[in-house]
Amino acid sequence: MAKKRKSHSKRGFGMSGIIGNIAGVGGYIVYEAYLSPKIPLSGQTKNIAELAVGAYLSRKSGIIGNVGKTAVILNAYQLLRGFIAPAVDNY
Repeated sequence: MAKKRKSHSKRGFGMSGIIGNIAGVGGYIVYEAYLSPKIPLSGQTKNIAELAVGAYLSRKSGIIGNVGKTAVILNAYQLLRGFIAPAVDNY
């Protein structure tokens, strides 16, 4: 009879859990503090460009992917806030 193999699962702190999300937010904060002021775009154009780059980076793995996911969420909020705020102010 053949021996049954044991499956070994890798346990640890990967970049897929809460640690990865925190690293992504931290990376995006660093981007906003140091790199964003050097980009010559402003307003909605800058938000759209950051959203597009974030969507591309969100398909990557690790910290880069987490930074991209954070960029997508925050820039989507920035873009949609202009549409939601006037509707809320009318009530």
